[in-house]
This record gives sequence, C-alpha cells and structure tokens, in this order.
Amino acid sequence: SLTGSGFLNFISIAMKLKLFFALFATSFIFSAHVCKAQADPKLLGKWQVLTKSETEKDGPIVIESKNKIYTAGQKTYEFSDKSVVISETGDEVKTKPVTYSDHSLTIGDNKYTYSVDGKKLRLIEVETKTKKGKSIVVTEEYVLERIQ
Repeated sequence: SLTGSGFLNFISIAMKLKLFFALFATSFIFSAHVCKAQADPKLLGKWQVLTKSETEKDGPIVIESKNKIYTAGQKTYEFSDKSVVISETGDEVKTKPVTYSDHSLTIGDNKYTYSVDGKKLRLIEVETKTKKGKSIVVTEEYVLERIQ
C-alpha cells in the first residue's frame, strides 16, 4: 500500500509527468504556430498593377518577350493575412489563398519572389517548361504601386 513517504513520492512523480506533458504540448503548439509564416506587413493593403512582362529564354537567348502596361486602377491586388483579392476591369473579382515565407509568396499555385521598394512592389515568377523538346525558362514580372 502507498503510505507515508511512498505516497508523497508517487504524487511527486505524477506532478512531474503532468508538468512534462504540459510543457511538451505547449512547445508543440508554439512551434506549429511559429512555423507558419506571417504576412509581411509591407505587403498588406491595396496595390495597382503598373506593368507585366513575360520573357521566355532558351539558355541565355530570349526567344519571346511580351510587355503590358496597365492604366490606373485597371488591375489591383489587395493583400490580407490569408488571401489576395485580384480585380481587373471587365473581369470577375477573384479571391485566392496566399501563403507567405521569407521574401516569397504563393498565390494559388503560383510562387513569386517579391521585393518592396517604397511604394513599388515587384513580383517575379520563374518556371521551367518544355517546348519542342527544349527546356525553356519563363519569367513573369509584375510591377505594382501601393494605392492604400
């Protein structure tokens, strides 16, 4: 039977186990929370697209290049913690999930690196595609300006 100091020893072990599991659970929850990158505060808000350029390269050789200039407010991106609302004149408004990591973000299935310089935001997506048996590097670059 548990009497005297044996009982106190049992209580002490039970308390240590409880404390251990509480600390373990807390650290697990904390690490799961920390691993999920937060939105870069510099990105949050509304941006209008100024230009979009797309370049296809076969090694160092540019095989195709397209540039588009947008009018003021024609296309906008509004970033929040978990989504981006993309509006374009004459098109339906799209809300897409966004996840953030260090100087990159993923909008839907598209991964971009980004840089912010004052009121300008640059989004760059680089993909490798196969065309006619060749490996082609396609780079899309958006330049946006903060409006809110």
